[in-house]
Amino acid sequence: MTEKGYSNDLYGRILVACLVIYAFIVTYIEGSLRCIPNIHTYVLIPVSVFAGFCFFYYLRNGLRIFIWSIPLIVYGLYVSIRYILAGTQDRLAIWICLLILIMISESIKLHKSFPYWIVLVFGYIQLASMIIQIVLPSFFNDHIAVLFTTYDAIVAWSLGYGFTGFYFQVGFASLCLIFSEGFCLAKLFDSSIQGKKRFFYYLQLALFIIAIALTGKRGTFAIAIIIPVIMLIFNRSTRKIGVIVALAGLVLGSLSIFILYKYREAFQGHHLLERLSYSVAVLFDKGDFSSGRLFLWEQAIDVFKEHPLFGTGMHTYWYYSGTGMDPHNTYFETLCEQGIVGFGLLVASFVICLVKTIRLKNGENKATAFALSFSLFIQLEQILDSFLENSMTTNIIELIMYLCAIAILNSVAVSEENESQSIRFGFSRRNR
Repeated sequence: MTEKGYSNDLYGRILVACLVIYAFIVTYIEGSLRCIPNIHTYVLIPVSVFAGFCFFYYLRNGLRIFIWSIPLIVYGLYVSIRYILAGTQDRLAIWICLLILIMISESIKLHKSFPYWIVLVFGYIQLASMIIQIVLPSFFNDHIAVLFTTYDAIVAWSLGYGFTGFYFQVGFASLCLIFSEGFCLAKLFDSSIQGKKRFFYYLQLALFIIAIALTGKRGTFAIAIIIPVIMLIFNRSTRKIGVIVALAGLVLGSLSIFILYKYREAFQGHHLLERLSYSVAVLFDKGDFSSGRLFLWEQAIDVFKEHPLFGTGMHTYWYYSGTGMDPHNTYFETLCEQGIVGFGLLVASFVICLVKTIRLKNGENKATAFALSFSLFIQLEQILDSFLENSMTTNIIELIMYLCAIAILNSVAVSEENESQSIRFGFSRRNR
């Protein structure tokens, strides 16, 4: 990109690569090794300084933000203020870096320059480790798993979570795999990919979904099945297929629930099936298949009633609820910690960005089909997973991937839409 008055995208590419690599690597280090104190500080200080440099570097030629992304930016600023008040520097730095990325996304044509390959690489690492565990279990246990075994891993394995991936983390492995699923699914929505390449992506998609099932993460597996159906329905050319698949899935799902409940004793010893049958049995016998989440959500509502406007503050649910735990739900956590103000901004951001992505995706521009499909997948994953986890507050990898997806959306939207639907700011107007 060498237009007169228009900066090249090198610095922006470096920034987004740093953020995505940080999302994957530091999530693993924080969750498994725990041997590098203040890892966030060591990484985020230079990245934040570089993000500030990128902001002013691209600002000189004028930046454009699509109007639809403003609610999310406002929410990000609101959260940043709350983090300042809470003294949580690492999450504050992440939000600032990602807000800058959204603002410079059109300048660096992020929908083209985003390092999609990093997502796929980590997915393949997890997939390869699972194959090693299945084919050569003794080799894996003697030479690989022992290098990464932690207390969390031992607990996860003893609870029957199944295969946990190269890093021996169930949650991390499932997220790497589901993001890779999103990459393959987005490729399949690109009509320019045909023949053997298309078959290859179908094969990868199936492998990643199977691998997600083997992690034993019930919620993530359900999301991995639901999102492709939703995307088929949202896409004009595949809407009928999506409805048929959804109805077939509903019938098969109901039949599966009956089988899991009726023959639950026969599934003992099979990690995934045993956990699924247990969940179904609890649902019918006790009315709660949420692994205790319903109680945590009830406590969140009680806390919200006492602090309805601005909430109790970031990461304070565990204290005010008396549970000593997180609520395992982004919406309830936001409601009680950020109040109705934060909750309203978050939900509005989710809905507005999702609607705009769907509208753009159903347009005629095939050049951006892959980028928009990938963004849509990540947004849907975030929205659905937020019902089960605190993905916007405590899960770094999901937070970064979601805001990157919005930055990709902004890049496409501003590139395709007219000036009246975007806001320009900077030291000078860009020559176009």
